[in-house]
Amino acid sequence: MSGQIVVTVRGHWVNACYLWVAARPVLVLDGVEHPTRWGKATTLSVDAGMHTLAAGIRYRGTPWLLALLPREFDVADDQTIHVIARNGPMNSDPFSLTVTDSP
Repeated sequence: MSGQIVVTVRGHWVNACYLWVAARPVLVLDGVEHPTRWGKATTLSVDAGMHTLAAGIRYRGTPWLLALLPREFDVADDQTIHVIARNGPMNSDPFSLTVTDSP
């Protein structure tokens, strides 16, 4: 029994150009980091059940992961959940995770 969470990370229009150059987005699924890219869908395979997902940024050359605000998702067997992760207007604002109907 498995499903998928498909996440696309986008920057807020106020600071997106700066973040695209200075930071890399990272997804954290159940405590495990998954590097991703701005504007590209990342597919995470999961077992059916509850999972904790967060998105954040890591500035180049630093070890800290910033702007995390975890959210739980209940994934059913053979279900695909599409999520848009978008930060706020301040660079340190947490990413909001919004479920969408399609990619």
